Amino acid sequence: MSNSIVFDIGGMSTKICIVKEGIICKRDLIEYDYGIKAIDLVNKMDNKIKDYITEIETINISTCGVVNPNSGEFLLLSAIKESKELNFKKSFAKYGLPIFIENDANCAAIGEMNFGAAKGIKNFISLVVGTGIGGSIVINGKLLKTSSFMSGEFGAGFFKYEKNNIESYSLAASASVISRKYNNITEKNLETKEIFEIYNQDLNAKKIIDETILNLSILIVNLKLFLDTDAFIIGGAISKNQFYINQINSKVAELMEELGIPMSIHIKSAILGNDANIMGAYSLK
Repeated sequence: MSNSIVFDIGGMSTKICIVKEGIICKRDLIEYDYGIKAIDLVNKMDNKIKDYITEIETINISTCGVVNPNSGEFLLLSAIKESKELNFKKSFAKYGLPIFIENDANCAAIGEMNFGAAKGIKNFISLVVGTGIGGSIVINGKLLKTSSFMSGEFGAGFFKYEKNNIESYSLAASASVISRKYNNITEKNLETKEIFEIYNQDLNAKKIIDETILNLSILIVNLKLFLDTDAFIIGGAISKNQFYINQINSKVAELMEELGIPMSIHIKSAILGNDANIMGAYSLK
């Protein structure tokens, strides 16, 4: 294992860790407004590399957006402005260090596979449930990679397709949809976590949570039937809610019984939390 500087690039901040022999030794952070210009982000990251250059052997990057890990080119990166020419491999080549880069959802899956909930599992699907639904597919211990680097974009798929009523899985089953629907109905301003806390007292909360869990369970059942992986790892902040995970397990089992298919589906919470992307990026080679 190498000594690495690891960046986890998000829409409003970039986490930085110095990882030595698989252990996070130092933490740092770059904060900025949503829509930072690419050149500004490169300069801020470059300054951090200079700060730690004597301690590192590789530069490892987990990033939002769709990226070609071989060339470093971005195919899609809406969170960073003027990103058309952004290429971290070219920007940091001057240091003469190996540079590894991968999409953040893929990094989360790799992190859980090497250090977390998916350790020892060769075939699994990682679902990151947050503002939308992203994820990754791991087959025989390796990420499924396609020519367009778009595998695992589960949330973009159609959940409902009707005239004047098109709904993606991100709009039907993400964590954010719970607060959005509840607040629209009640004219309150509660976060998803707070809505779960009133599940047994508020009929609107119960209805919306149950509906969202059903929608995600439908996605899981469909993916199980398509790919027959051994497990599903649920990530995102909502995955820490054991009630949520238990309800998904119950609903998935109910759906499989309705289909008449004697097949169990193993669903687990991710355990690395905010370090999943970091540890996954650190594992890149």
